Amino acid sequence: MPLKIPPKRELKPGEDVEPRISDFQLEMIGAVTAHWARLEGALEDTIWHFLKLDGEDGRLVTARLDARPKVEILGALGKRYIPAGHILEKFKKLLAHISDLAADRNFIVHGIWGTLTPDNVPIASSLRPKADPWMARAEAFTDERMRWTIREILTAARALNDLPAALAASRGKSPPQPHRSAAILRRDQRAKTRVARRARPRSS
Repeated sequence: MPLKIPPKRELKPGEDVEPRISDFQLEMIGAVTAHWARLEGALEDTIWHFLKLDGEDGRLVTARLDARPKVEILGALGKRYIPAGHILEKFKKLLAHISDLAADRNFIVHGIWGTLTPDNVPIASSLRPKADPWMARAEAFTDERMRWTIREILTAARALNDLPAALAASRGKSPPQPHRSAAILRRDQRAKTRVARRARPRSS
């Protein structure tokens, strides 16, 4: 289910941004960063699968790419190698969703964090290249939004890992060997609940 994000607004009278965040929010930022690496690994594995590359050759192609060009490459490969139908349509939607997640991930990782008072809402601020240099854009990243982001990152990685088997089944073939990143995700399957569902510490 898509997450509802509050509309943009100016600071209200009495509101301020303090340059601090809780240890809990720091942990959530770390979880987004760690799990995003797994999603990038799944993007790489899927490119290697389509191009029939082993790890050594695959790294020559994808090692220096970030998520955006990987998604663009997969969009082109999907049109080339996935027959028209529901699998291709789901794949297109998945790549579009990953692009949206990448925008949030970049804001979370590269943003300047603070806490909006008096409501104690964690926010991240960023200067955009084409924006007014004296105007920073800030977004609220509540516990709910951070949990949702972590969950969606892991779900997207699993969807990519499941793609080769789905394609093989649609062609009446045996599933291929699991992705490198699929093995990591299976080993780490409980990690998302350890971090994403942990109760927020109560303030003293």
